[in-house]
Amino acid sequence: MNLFLALVDLNIASGSNGEERLVTEHATQVIELREWASGVFDRMPVGKTSPGAPTDPQDQVRTLAAGVMVRFGEVIERYQGRLMGVNSGFKY
Repeated sequence: MNLFLALVDLNIASGSNGEERLVTEHATQVIELREWASGVFDRMPVGKTSPGAPTDPQDQVRTLAAGVMVRFGEVIERYQGRLMGVNSGFKY
């Protein structure tokens, strides 16, 4: 999960070219990975930790899954037309 989040952050940090390549060359994997992270997030039970207590590993997994979903959601939103196969230069 850490690796996925790091890869997404790296692509976002490299600018719009990195995001565009990610979405253009790996569109199916982007969608599938976001759905997988959503499933992981949904299956992990919510831990009840008190402030100052060590972080529960399940909470860490939920946090990482949420991070992957948010980052991929941002990229998907920006390149939604391309993911749907619509020419991004299309004008209404």
